[in-house]
Amino acid sequence: MRVVKKIIIFIFELGLAGLAAWLLFNLALVFGHQILDQPSLVGNDSDFALSLVSWFGRWWPRIPLWFPLQGAGVSMFHSYPMLNTFLIIWLEKITSYSGVEIFRLVSFMVFPLTAFGIYVLARRKIGNSVAAFFAGVFFLLSQASWVFQRLHGIAAQSFSLIFVPWSFLFFDIFLVRRATGKGRAWLTRLAMILAVLATTLCFLAHVVTGTVVAMSLVAYTVVYWQLKSPFRAGFKKRFGYLFRSLFWSLFVVGLGFSLGAFWLIPFFSYNRLANREGLLNMGMSQLREVSLLPQTLLGFGNFRTGDLRYDYFFFALPVIILAAIGLTTSLFRKKSVFAWSAVGFGMALFTALPLYLAPLVALFKYIFTAVYFRALTVTIILLPVSAGFGAFFLVDLPFWAAGLLRKRRNTSKVSADFALKVKGKSGGKNISGERQSFSREVARTAFDLFRWLVASVGVLVVSLFFINRFEHRPPDESTRAHPAYGIEAFKAYGPSLGEDVKVLRQDWSLLWRKREIKISSEGPRPAPSLSGFIKDFSLDRTSRVDVSAYSGEGFLQRAPLVTEATFVNLYHYFASLIHRMWGYQQGVFYGHEGLYDNPELLRDLSYWFGIKYTTLVPGFDREENFLKVGWEMVKPRGPNNPLPVYHFPEAEGLLTVSERPAALVIGDFGKEAYDHVFRSGNAGAFSYHDLWLVEGGAYVDDYSLRELEDFDLLILHGYRYHDKSNAWATIDRFVRGGGRLFVDTGWQYLCPDWGSKNGGGVVLREPAPVMETTWGEISPQWDSLEISPLLGSFETREFKPFLWEGSSWGAAIAKESDLSERAEALIKDKKGIVLARREVGSGRIVWSGLNLFSHAQGAEGEKEIELIRAIFDWLNEGKRKDYGGVTWQRDFPDELTATFSEAAEEQWFLWREAFTPKWFAYIKTPADKQLKELKIYRGGPGFVLIRLPPVGAGDVLKLEYRLGWFEGGFAWVISGLTALFLVGYLLIGGRVETKVDGGFGKKLGQRWEKVSKSIARKEEEDY
Repeated sequence: MRVVKKIIIFIFELGLAGLAAWLLFNLALVFGHQILDQPSLVGNDSDFALSLVSWFGRWWPRIPLWFPLQGAGVSMFHSYPMLNTFLIIWLEKITSYSGVEIFRLVSFMVFPLTAFGIYVLARRKIGNSVAAFFAGVFFLLSQASWVFQRLHGIAAQSFSLIFVPWSFLFFDIFLVRRATGKGRAWLTRLAMILAVLATTLCFLAHVVTGTVVAMSLVAYTVVYWQLKSPFRAGFKKRFGYLFRSLFWSLFVVGLGFSLGAFWLIPFFSYNRLANREGLLNMGMSQLREVSLLPQTLLGFGNFRTGDLRYDYFFFALPVIILAAIGLTTSLFRKKSVFAWSAVGFGMALFTALPLYLAPLVALFKYIFTAVYFRALTVTIILLPVSAGFGAFFLVDLPFWAAGLLRKRRNTSKVSADFALKVKGKSGGKNISGERQSFSREVARTAFDLFRWLVASVGVLVVSLFFINRFEHRPPDESTRAHPAYGIEAFKAYGPSLGEDVKVLRQDWSLLWRKREIKISSEGPRPAPSLSGFIKDFSLDRTSRVDVSAYSGEGFLQRAPLVTEATFVNLYHYFASLIHRMWGYQQGVFYGHEGLYDNPELLRDLSYWFGIKYTTLVPGFDREENFLKVGWEMVKPRGPNNPLPVYHFPEAEGLLTVSERPAALVIGDFGKEAYDHVFRSGNAGAFSYHDLWLVEGGAYVDDYSLRELEDFDLLILHGYRYHDKSNAWATIDRFVRGGGRLFVDTGWQYLCPDWGSKNGGGVVLREPAPVMETTWGEISPQWDSLEISPLLGSFETREFKPFLWEGSSWGAAIAKESDLSERAEALIKDKKGIVLARREVGSGRIVWSGLNLFSHAQGAEGEKEIELIRAIFDWLNEGKRKDYGGVTWQRDFPDELTATFSEAAEEQWFLWREAFTPKWFAYIKTPADKQLKELKIYRGGPGFVLIRLPPVGAGDVLKLEYRLGWFEGGFAWVISGLTALFLVGYLLIGGRVETKVDGGFGKKLGQRWEKVSKSIARKEEEDY
């Protein structure tokens, strides 16, 4: 009879689960059918997500790591969540559906699958199928659940929701069994392994989701174990519970990460490189802007109507009310539900912390930058569970109260007794024994089902009524134009379920009747101006183009669908490897700040980036600047062409090989030392055609003489060294051997040779033009300075004064008597020499104590740039000839082959894609049996620059993007070892734990006993 009862109960529960899945699917279809059948794709970012499906599907089954189409080249594979993308590609290959149709179907199925996962989680925690069904419904009824997909179109973020409930479910099973002394059981180990797998999938689906899940698991275990400990537990027991909670949660999270290490380690490595400027870390003002106000999040209060606010997340009012009831009552009824509820509410509050606890947030700014409002992912899952328990409590309240009155702890007996009284006696005979027990079980189940079904109808009707009448709606001006989104309007708020509720009220049968599902095959339509742009100018993989930041029209989202032309601009801006230079270029091309109001900057950057075409937006962009520096309008604005196209006839494309001189800039990247030099060059100090700049490190003595000899010129600006003697000895040999050097010691506190705080002098080393300097203030006006005729004639009254925030400008100053042999003073102040030059051996050197590159920055520094140019005209004498005998081909994004058709001496090979240490270059001659590896530098605005040896006709240069040994090999080893550990743990983990507990664990326990007694004695001492 017991076996029969278990089978019947299992079939019954299975039937309820199937019914719940069907109803949840139909309810999701009512609210989300637009994802399937709406002609245009739902969500702002969906077009780009689908373009990646097209891009990676083009190369399948090979996976390109490099994405050359935008941002001057990025690794989209290691900067964008890929699990959803490759699932769609795989399904497209094995089915007859198109990628668009599968994209739509997967995007929709996220919601019924997540709702069902919440149902299973709630069924486990609440113990009632109908209450669990409520939880799944509450997920679908809340607008916040739909925002990631229906507003943002962040397909990967939405897709990751599927795995979150299962991660929580399996971890909860594992933790509870651990807490109840079943830690060595086979089912406990299986639950832990499934929790690890689900957590790994969360990470692979979206790294932020994996991060917030990891945070939630740690928080849940801490709360759960502390609730489980006795109220009057002492220090030892409390500490023990806390230690266990942290150990097991971090154990599962760590295994989840290491199982996915094959992708996660390269992902974090790449993002660390992409964020080397720190520009992806939000400031406190930005964090406050993306924070969620609790009153709007919880469904009351007014929306903020400022630009680009994030108030479009909110939950249905009945869900909030029931969740609050569930949070309160679960503390007394079911502590594990309370722990999950507390985590859900806590994550909601996490999104608002920058508004209220700014000092605390500032300490963990990196975490808040990575997570910000996406912490709501956890709340979206757990709040419905809490609301389901709240509904369960309300429905069960009369029977729970009756049970208390009758002093019965098991309230379900009340309903069973009531059901038997209603049923009476069977055939006039008393029901007794096992048959009576079974009948009581059937009667109790039938009655519970009846009362829950009646209650569910009431809860659902009330919930829909509240949503229809009192839903927190966005303001009327939620759709508006905004300059950051160009000529298109930006919808600032998410979808409202009110209209869908009205449809449901008109036809309730939509919840259960079978309907034909229509999946639109219509994908993104490239804007007419984009299609015409590509067609009219025959854009292909050799074309470097750009688009105005104000152009809108989905240019960058849809471009990978229709062209292989490479864009400087980038839609997925987090992936950029040249953030600072990219922002600088965008400012020069399309900005309106006075800092960029210099056509010379536009001309020089056009050469550096190799841009052939760009689109401009009349009324936003300064078209006259382009015309001044040689750009031509080739496609005027017309009725069917809202955006004029401009052409730069002298564009050099993606590749330039040249003999022109190159300068290594050694300076502190964090202080933007290289940027100062590069921008001064753009402004006219030394143009693209005069000198190619190479970004070096901060320390002079990190370079050997052999490495320095690759360069014609060395620029020390904001430099450092480990050992002064060795650094200057290397510099001396470089200059005497024919090298050119510019060194500026005028950067106070940063340059090690700037001076000293106590006014003492600094002794410079050979080959410096001056032997010793002291720090002091110089005359604020250039008219008070004496400029040598060796530099030319200058109108110094037009120079920017030597001031810093209203104070005098400091400088390193040398006495006349400190001039080195054969040195010449170029600029003097009444206190001494501040600029000098010298010829040493066959080389030349200029020393400055003025911090010229920094001082010349800004709109008023144009005349000072002329002075810097005069300095470098003497230093920089070299060849300018370009080499045209090279052709290139690219059959796969990660590989490039360049073939030389004629002989040439040593030259520089500039490939205008972003530098990364993952690029490797090799040269091969017809006579060579093996490839010879060449060093790659970061040149210009951050591109690949290679010093070529002498080449002959038929020589081949190969450029290859690949992961290093750690990301490409060791990361896979970590994942493999983790998988083996999990299999071994499942099979023999119980025996190992038994031995550990009996041996090492016993000794550790004895030692802990001594430590705890010692701590207890100290606690009892009276201080």
